[in-house]
Amino acid sequence: MAKILVIDDTKAIADIVKNILDKEGHTATAAYNGREGIKNLTPQSAFDLVITDIIMPEQDGFDVIKHVKANLPKTKIIVMTGGGVAISPQQVIRSIGNDIDIFLTKPIGKADLLDAVNKALG
Repeated sequence: MAKILVIDDTKAIADIVKNILDKEGHTATAAYNGREGIKNLTPQSAFDLVITDIIMPEQDGFDVIKHVKANLPKTKIIVMTGGGVAISPQQVIRSIGNDIDIFLTKPIGKADLLDAVNKALG
């Protein structure tokens, strides 16, 4: 099973995703903003997968993605975002390009989440 970091500023979402992944046998860690998530992303942490929101305070998901790509290039990335009024999902996809493995639009069902995780991990 995989070691997964879940980053979302909506604590309930981060905790639900973490709990789903833990119940599937993965080892999941939750972070509640981009800065906290990046602090967790060290070479020693050895996360196989990062699941991140985009619109977050302090540091956003774009910062998380840049950090992962620059420092942990083997780590897979799933973006999950609703976009809200600040940015549309289409703008997110254009901004990230090929830097992510899978893009999900909130709300995300359990089956879709687990399918995305399985695909990202290969």
